Amino acid sequence: MARKTTVSRRQFLGGAAEFRVPSGGFFYWLRLKRHADTGELLSRARAGGVTFVPGGRFSTCGGQRDCLRLSFSYYDEQRIREGIVRLAAALRA
Repeated sequence: MARKTTVSRRQFLGGAAEFRVPSGGFFYWLRLKRHADTGELLSRARAGGVTFVPGGRFSTCGGQRDCLRLSFSYYDEQRIREGIVRLAAALRA
């Protein structure tokens, strides 16, 4: 079972992303509503101290560029919260 966290992703990301809380595994899969290319977003996110895997890396035909994969299994709740805040800032930049 996926680790539950009390961090409210919607509190920081608002309506910018769609996601489901996973029932297992190690990652969140997000689909961004306003950003068509998460490969381009990655450089802004890294500059802010957070990283992810762009969804395009999981497609053999160039799709899923509006998606990204985030790890939640390694980090404690405080680091997850900070990562969400940083990702939200990169989305706004």
